[in-house]
Amino acid sequence: MGDTQMRNKFNCIIADEIKPAAGKLVADQYIDKGDNENELKQVLGDIYAAHDLSRDDVVIRGRDGILLGGPSILDHTTLIISFVGLLTRELFIRNFFVRTFVLDDVLKKIRILVMTYQKDPNHVQRIRDRLNDASRDIILLQEILEYLKESLNDMVPPPMGEDRVSKRIYKVLDVPQMRTDIIMRCSDLVKLIHGAQNTLITLQRMSDVINTKLLEDVFKNVESNTKFLVDASAATERSSAALEVMQVILAGSFAFDILDRLSGGTLNIVVPNWIEEGLVRPWISIPMAWWFSNMLWLLLVSIALLNYMKVLGASALGFLSVTVKVNRKIDIDKLNIFLQTRDIDITDETIDLVGCRKKLTWTEQDDDNWGGFSPTIEIFYDDTHAFLLSCAFSIDTKLSVLREKGLMQNFTKMFGQAGIFGEDFDLYKEFPELMKEVEKLKEAEAVEETGEKELDTNKKEE
Repeated sequence: MGDTQMRNKFNCIIADEIKPAAGKLVADQYIDKGDNENELKQVLGDIYAAHDLSRDDVVIRGRDGILLGGPSILDHTTLIISFVGLLTRELFIRNFFVRTFVLDDVLKKIRILVMTYQKDPNHVQRIRDRLNDASRDIILLQEILEYLKESLNDMVPPPMGEDRVSKRIYKVLDVPQMRTDIIMRCSDLVKLIHGAQNTLITLQRMSDVINTKLLEDVFKNVESNTKFLVDASAATERSSAALEVMQVILAGSFAFDILDRLSGGTLNIVVPNWIEEGLVRPWISIPMAWWFSNMLWLLLVSIALLNYMKVLGASALGFLSVTVKVNRKIDIDKLNIFLQTRDIDITDETIDLVGCRKKLTWTEQDDDNWGGFSPTIEIFYDDTHAFLLSCAFSIDTKLSVLREKGLMQNFTKMFGQAGIFGEDFDLYKEFPELMKEVEKLKEAEAVEETGEKELDTNKKEE
C-alpha cells in the first residue's frame, strides 16, 4: 500500500542473564503490571506470557517480541530460529489479512460504481481501471499465498531435546502446533482470496453488461439517426422536385420581365417608334404570333437555366476524401512550430482522464506542390502521448492529378522535412520505389544536360 517501512517488526532478544535490582525473579513477577512489565513493554509490546525454563532461564513473550534470557539459551538456537521463522510468517499473514480487507473495500466501491454508472459518464472508465487494479492485486496475492504455503510445507521443526530445559522450552514455544495453526490460517486466506476472485468475476460480468448496454444504446442511436436520415433524404428529394418547378416558374418570370424591359413597358411611357415599327406592326399584329414567340423565349430561357444548374452541380462533384490511420510517434514541439505556419480553420479538442486529443483542419496554399490544387488536410493526434493517430484529405480531382497514394506521400514528406516524425526520418526508407523513380529522372536530366553541353561545344568548334 506504499508504506513499506511501517510494516510490523518483531524483536527477538537473547540475553545471557537478566539483572533486575532484586536479582533473578520468578517469571510471573515480570508481568506484575508495574515497573518490570513497563520496562519490558518498550521492546516486547504487550506481554501476555512469561515462563521459567530453569532457575536461571526465562522466556517472556509479547505482542511485538520475545525475550529469552539465561546461560543455556544459546544451546537451543535451532529451535529459536524455527520459532522466529514461524512468527515472521504469522506477522506476514496479519498484513496479508489486512490487505484482503482493503481489497474487499475496493470491490465494494467498484460495485457501487457499477450500480450508479449512469450518474457520471466517467464511472465506466473508473470501473475498468479499478477492475484491472483489483485483478492484478488478486493474482499477486494468490502467488504470494502459494509461496507462503510452500515455505510452510518445506519447514520441518527440530526434534525435542533430552534435558529438562530443552523439553521445557520446546513445550513453551510449541513450534509444531504453531506451524499447524499457521497452515490452517493459510487455508482460511485461500478461501478469502477465492471469494474475492469470485466477487471480481461477478463485477466483471456486471461491467460487461454495462458495456453491452452502452453498445446497444449506440446501435439504437445509429438506427434512429439512420431513420431520420432516410426521412430527411425523402423530404429533400420531394423538395428538390418542387424546387425544379419553382426554378422554371422563376425563369419564366425572368424571361417575361426581359421582354417588358425591352419595350419600356414598366416605365409607364409611350411605346417607342422602333418598337411600333419593328415589332408591333410586322409581328405582334399577327394573331397568336407574339404568344408563340413568348412561349419559345420561355422555353429557351428555362433550358439555359437548367443547364447552368447542372453545370454548378457537376462542379461540386469529383471531390476525393481520404482518411489514413497513421498511429506514429511525433515531436509535439516541431508540430506546433509547423502549425504556426498554417491558417487553421477548425480546432477540436477532447480532454478526459486518458489525456488530450486534438483535431485540426487547414487548407494548403502551394498548388504546384499538390498537383495543381491544394487539398484540405485534417490531422487527429494525441497531444499527451505525442502520437499522430490519423490524417484526412479532401481534394478536387478535376483540378489535381494526385490521388490517395500521392496525397499521403506528399503529406509524409512535408511532415518529415519539418522534423515532426523525428530526426531519423529518411525519404529513401519511407518511399524506396518513389525515390528510385526520382533518381532515374535526375539521371535522365543529367544525361540530357551533358548531351546539350556536348552539342554546344561541337557548334563552337565548328
